[in-house]
Amino acid sequence: MERLSVAVELPRDVWLAIAIKVASNSIEDQCRFHMMCYVARDAGEEDTMLRVVSIPPPHDMKLWWRCDPIGQSFFKRCFEIGHPELLFREALQELYIRRT
Repeated sequence: MERLSVAVELPRDVWLAIAIKVASNSIEDQCRFHMMCYVARDAGEEDTMLRVVSIPPPHDMKLWWRCDPIGQSFFKRCFEIGHPELLFREALQELYIRRT
């Protein structure tokens, strides 16, 4: 079957730049981008992209993101990579726990 697009032939750096731009808008956009094609999925798994994905505050986050094992593993991976928002939340949690 003939390919309709040569987008899969773009360099990996270009896909990563697109993934970062998409992920910086919202986590839902990042998931949609991730499902687009195998090249987008691979770019969406890069550590650089996971550091910049836009994670909503806990009160705005959908419940299934926190309860679903896939969502939990996603946040765990982002935390291990060093996502600044998740590290900040963890630090606040630790501070609060120590003070009480």
